[in-house]
Amino acid sequence: MIENPKRTWKVWFFDSSKQLTSAGLAHIMNIVIAIFLSENSKGGDSCVWYFINILVDTTIGMLICFLLVSVLNHLAEQNNWRVRYDI
Repeated sequence: MIENPKRTWKVWFFDSSKQLTSAGLAHIMNIVIAIFLSENSKGGDSCVWYFINILVDTTIGMLICFLLVSVLNHLAEQNNWRVRYDI
């Protein structure tokens, strides 16, 4: 798929680095939470807790994102909000 109008390299770099940073922080936070849960629970090692944490994060997190986007779309349509592309 080709963008129209095409993003500049600067905008592409910032978009990509935002995604990389977000994924890295989510990974680190899930590791920290998994270690904490494995040390403070009676069962499961940190790998199991990491898997459970990622599963919950991706399913419930995506549901929350979907609901927020739906609410914002509804508000934008009601208030006739428009996006400006002047980057």
